[in-house]
Amino acid sequence: MKLRFLGSTYRPYGSKKADGFSPALLIDRTMLIDPTEDIFRFAELYAMNDLYDEVDTVVVTHTHPAHASPDVLARLCRKRPIRLYGSEATLAMFSHVEGLSLLPLFPFRTVAIGRYRLTPLSTRHTTATLCEIPLNLRIACDGHALFYALDGGVLTEDTQRYLSQYPVDAMLLDGAYGTCDIDVCHEHLSLSAAETLIETAKVDGCLCGKGYAILTNTPPMPDATEKYAFSEKAKRAGFLLPYDGSFLEV
Repeated sequence: MKLRFLGSTYRPYGSKKADGFSPALLIDRTMLIDPTEDIFRFAELYAMNDLYDEVDTVVVTHTHPAHASPDVLARLCRKRPIRLYGSEATLAMFSHVEGLSLLPLFPFRTVAIGRYRLTPLSTRHTTATLCEIPLNLRIACDGHALFYALDGGVLTEDTQRYLSQYPVDAMLLDGAYGTCDIDVCHEHLSLSAAETLIETAKVDGCLCGKGYAILTNTPPMPDATEKYAFSEKAKRAGFLLPYDGSFLEV
């Protein structure tokens, strides 16, 4: 799987566009995870007007505005019909968008999407949408697998148990709390909490193969010295830090 990171910055609601691009992920040019309102701004900035022309599958992990936009989905549907995967409550939020085929996801129930196998996993993240079940994702293809964990904090016991049975080659984690000394792990992760999660995942056999530990959705750091210090600390902990637009093959 060829991953392109369309954003890497945590942006609280109401923050300025200059703060960076909210995380979204494009897989093999055909599958788009969490299509934020930033994805077309990203494509326009880097003169990639055809970047989403082959997208036919979209997965939305939950309904927070930083993860999905009805306007973006409608714009994607102008190119071709789109299969939209998400929880039943998530799909209901986008049912008015023409051109979408709505396909529900349920925790720990694997679905086949062409050559991909997508397994929704439980997470500790919460939303204000009635009856919504936010999801993390295990995405497998051609004998390799990615764990996509934005957002969710520390793993639930069910997800940790599942990944120990079905390990992954890469874990893409949320680092929105940065270098916060207090590891508040309900909604997001700090760097130290993410490091602990990876160490536990390796011990439990959840992360193997290439063993990539990827940290994104990190807080905006306009101060260059602060950003450098955070980056070096994250690298020493074994994390890859994708920049906006970077590639990784899993």
